[in-house]
Amino acid sequence: GLHDAAHATAIGKSILAQLRPDERADCLAHHPLSDLTPRTVVDRRQLRLPQPDGIAVDEEEYALGVACLAAPVVTGDGPAAVGIVIPPRKQRRERWLGPLRAGAHRISRALMVARLS
Repeated sequence: GLHDAAHATAIGKSILAQLRPDERADCLAHHPLSDLTPRTVVDRRQLRLPQPDGIAVDEEEYALGVACLAAPVVTGDGPAAVGIVIPPRKQRRERWLGPLRAGAHRISRALMVARLS
């Protein structure tokens, strides 16, 4: 299940984005949006989630001095994501996007092959 900091982590946001709208609303309604750092979004109306197939970002929302990116992983069994911790510098984020997407794709493919075996 999702923990109380899903709104502040890249992996949590990726998983939230993959849920059906009613599941997401229920999850957010039952978990407070805790103020973990000065950068944490605690207003549900301002919470920015990626598209279900997009990259989620945590820019010092969970911990100061730490940024994370996450990409969805297709498992056939429900939402999943893979993430990386990166230096919190927006201007260098783009160099991580391709490798992260490629890694998520490889993991998704391996999980689907294993599921079919």
